[in-house]
Amino acid sequence: MITIDFGGDEQRSNDNITTKWLNKAYHRRVPRTNVICVNIHIREGNVNLSLPCGMCSGPSGKPASEFNRQAQHIIEQWRKHGLDKDHFAFGQLEAFLKKLFRRFGMKLK
Repeated sequence: MITIDFGGDEQRSNDNITTKWLNKAYHRRVPRTNVICVNIHIREGNVNLSLPCGMCSGPSGKPASEFNRQAQHIIEQWRKHGLDKDHFAFGQLEAFLKKLFRRFGMKLK
């Protein structure tokens, strides 16, 4: 299961996550606060990760090297898309999620 949580006020999982919903949820927050916090929770197969994006606070967790190979690859992609930074564009989030969904045989609509 993949769950996206926008700062605790909006949350959707798997088939309920759409590009349209992501776009609206992202753009509702940015002009209002200029702060974006998105948590991506992944519970699929042997992957159990929570990836904070933007200005989310919380514990940093264990180092990437302590995760299995598949989780390490997802963490690398998360960093490559700049989602480990305080500020990121909607396109970065969308591109990462499309790859993530494909990895697990799903499609972001």
